[in-house]
Amino acid sequence: MKIIGYLTTAFCASMFIMACNIEQEIDAADKNGEAVMTDGMVDDVSDVIIDELADFKFHTFIANIPSPLQTFHTLKKAGVDFHDNLANPVENRGKYTASSSIALNYGIYMADMGYFTVYEQQQQSIRYFAASRELAQKLGFANILDKVASKRFETNTGNTDSAMVIIDDAFVAMEEYLATNEQLKTMGLISAGSWLESQHITVNMLLHSEKLADSPELANQVYEQKLHLVNLLKFLSEYKDEKEFANVIEGFNRILVVYNTLAGTDSVNTENLQQILDALADMRRGLTG
Repeated sequence: MKIIGYLTTAFCASMFIMACNIEQEIDAADKNGEAVMTDGMVDDVSDVIIDELADFKFHTFIANIPSPLQTFHTLKKAGVDFHDNLANPVENRGKYTASSSIALNYGIYMADMGYFTVYEQQQQSIRYFAASRELAQKLGFANILDKVASKRFETNTGNTDSAMVIIDDAFVAMEEYLATNEQLKTMGLISAGSWLESQHITVNMLLHSEKLADSPELANQVYEQKLHLVNLLKFLSEYKDEKEFANVIEGFNRILVVYNTLAGTDSVNTENLQQILDALADMRRGLTG
């Protein structure tokens, strides 16, 4: 909490200093008879501030959400059994043509690939990696996957630990690429799809497992998603006026209503898990087709 508070203060201070510097420059230019900043230039500065705020929110809120690999590793470690037919079929990949739909389903396929990798389903991992790469190519960063992961992944699918490291490296490289190239919007949609799919799989698995009743850690993992979803929404709200984001935000807000019925770890049971799954599945159907 102290770190977040410090970052917030530092960010606000930097924005204040930027605003003061701009005002001083305008005053100096006016006194010297020089050209004063136009409305278009002010708009450009506003865009910079908005972009920096989005970048700040991304690294504050999104970066702290557990990856699908972490989530599925916790489930496997607790003895929760693998279930087939929970992933978005790779045959659906051709349906996604709009850039927002491609980004959302790239995130979904990456979560699916993580699920199969953790549970040592080698052939499925390879198939979902190929589907993810195909969508990455449409988004313009397939070369990032090729440099970081492609050959390594194909030769290490039999080694779960190595494959997990490779996938994690791919996530980091992709995030750095998108952030550097000012594509935080794309990263936000990818993160949204990834979170939705990992929770859809997780809740499905827990509903069919007897491990939940004996594992406070598993119940806590479900309860913690309320905070992670709130943080995800805080980032996505930067783009709430854009149609593709408005639909995602609306869907997540409906899911959050259900998560908010959880009073704590002790309140996680099969009844509210089913309610959460219904909300997750409803949004997921709209995204995957």
